[in-house]
This record gives sequence, structure tokens and C-alpha cells, in this order.
Amino acid sequence: FLLNAFLGTAFHVYGFDVIDDFIHNRDWTVNGRFPRVTLCDFKVRRLGHNVQRYTVQCVLPVNMFNEKIFMFLWFWFVIVSAATTLGFFAWLSDLLPSRRRHFIRKHLKVTGSLSPADADLCNEFVHDYLYLDGVFTLRLIGRNSNTIILAEFISQLWYYYRKKYKGMPLIPMDSDEESEETENDKKES
Repeated sequence: FLLNAFLGTAFHVYGFDVIDDFIHNRDWTVNGRFPRVTLCDFKVRRLGHNVQRYTVQCVLPVNMFNEKIFMFLWFWFVIVSAATTLGFFAWLSDLLPSRRRHFIRKHLKVTGSLSPADADLCNEFVHDYLYLDGVFTLRLIGRNSNTIILAEFISQLWYYYRKKYKGMPLIPMDSDEESEETENDKKES
């Protein structure tokens, strides 16, 4: 629409006109938006103060390039606008409550942190602890890292939530490994 205001023609339908010309086997280069030939007025001074005015036909070869550049820009803007709209709706759908719960549960199951008895607690975790912005931030982290890092991060948040807000014991993910390490440390000392 900014290009439409800049060019002063119906630029927002320019690509549709080009496609229509292709479909009907018309010359798409003769559309009136970028004329290749026009009439030019100029003055020629003769002896004295005698000024002759001439109107001649002028060729504008730069409009051939402009026409192709603006056609490319039109299609590019349409593709970018469509991708932006689809991306916006995809992010909106990811923020639905059922999708948020599924996202968190999936990553908690990857680490084995979620038991079947914790279903209601997980819903509270998503809705009362993480809220909408927390899940959104976790999705952004997931887009910029891998699943393992994100799952570890979510499971640590889960353990912290269980201990601090629900008074449940903190069970580290690698409890077997840690107990073996503490026994080895005791033997060495």
C-alpha cells in the first residue's frame, strides 16, 4: 500500500493484472503503469529571443527495468505477507491451553519426570506457575536450542515447582548416579 501511494496507480493489484495478462495471452508489458514511450515537450532557442516548442515521442528504457523490479517486489511482498500471516496464526494456535499442556507434558515425559499420577499437578504447573508467557518463552528456547536442553530445563522447573510450592520431595533426575558419586566420594575420603 505504501508503493501504491508512492506510484499513484493501483499497485496493490499489479501482480493480479500481470497474471491475468499471462492467462489471456496479452502483452503484460503494456499496462500503463510503466510506459515505455511517451511524449516529451522541450524548447529550442533560435537566433534572438525566438523559442521554438517541440513535442516529440521519447523512449523510456529505464521503465523496462522498473516494471520488472516492481513486479518482483509485488510478488515478494505477497509471499512475505502470506508467510507472516501463517506464522502469526501458527503461534496463536501454539498458545491454546491444550497445546501448552501437551508441549510441557511431552518434554516432561522425555526426561521421565512425569508420572501418570501427576496429571492434575502438571495442569497446575502450566496454568498457575508458568502461565502463558512462561510457556511462550520455553517455546522460544526450544526453537533456538534442541529438545534435550529444553526437556532438561523444563524438568528442573518442574522439580523446583514440586518442592517449593507443593512441598513434595526434590527428586533429581539422575538420583542413582548422584548416590553412586556420593558413596564413591565417601570411600575415597
